[in-house]
Amino acid sequence: MGHQHTSPLVVLVSNNAYAVDHPLVRGSRPRLDTGLLGIIVVDRAGAEGPPISAWSAPSFDVPATASLPAGVDGEAVTLPAPARWTVRPGALRVRISRHHPGVSPSYLLSHSPRPRA
Repeated sequence: MGHQHTSPLVVLVSNNAYAVDHPLVRGSRPRLDTGLLGIIVVDRAGAEGPPISAWSAPSFDVPATASLPAGVDGEAVTLPAPARWTVRPGALRVRISRHHPGVSPSYLLSHSPRPRA
């Protein structure tokens, strides 16, 4: 079982994980077909553990006792508590040319030829 976050500042739940470990591609997702949620938690100052945690999982639960203010696709909403997110792999199909100008920078980085030593 992972670290419990008792009063986080921000929780981001996304369809597939955002690139957070590479400074050149932060904020993009290399894939949309992993079948996992991307979860990022920013904890309050003084909380136990690292200030930012990121991981992937097939589901994510917030066992809150009160409704949760949230943003869903840029819209302000209130979610009932407790909240549960899950992934439905293959429910959405997205096709973009590899040469389209909108290709994710993290995809390009992860699929670029490796330099030979």
